Amino acid sequence: MKTIRRVLHAGAAAVLLAAGLTLAGPAPTASAAAAGSDPGACVANGRTSAYGPQYVCGLWRGNVPVYSWPYANEPVVGYLYEGGRANWFTGQCRSYNNNLTPAYFHLGGYYNSWWAYTMADNGKWGWVNLVYFAGGDNDQASAVLPSAC
Repeated sequence: MKTIRRVLHAGAAAVLLAAGLTLAGPAPTASAAAAGSDPGACVANGRTSAYGPQYVCGLWRGNVPVYSWPYANEPVVGYLYEGGRANWFTGQCRSYNNNLTPAYFHLGGYYNSWWAYTMADNGKWGWVNLVYFAGGDNDQASAVLPSAC
């Protein structure tokens, strides 16, 4: 389903770009715009899912795992196969250990305790760690995604 939306989205984007328009709708206001260093530089896409408004966020790679819960030891329920700005999210949540310290997800030299909620390419809902979002710093939340906790 998400792949079909992406194909339709990409085709519509090509038509609109030829006409000098974009699918993003009106430019976000200064207060809603993501900073250049904001993870994923998320922007509302004007659509709504079962879990709220959708935000397109940039990923620095494809084949990103989607976890059942916002913890690294949870099962992977699917993947986001495309990187870049092909994926949307509905919110974010910070994960904590039992002693109420942040539960970090590590990937190479990067780490983050913030997770974003989305639908994997197989149609299952789950969580992606913000370490996969393009830009941002270690353990930085998105300034745009709403709370999903």
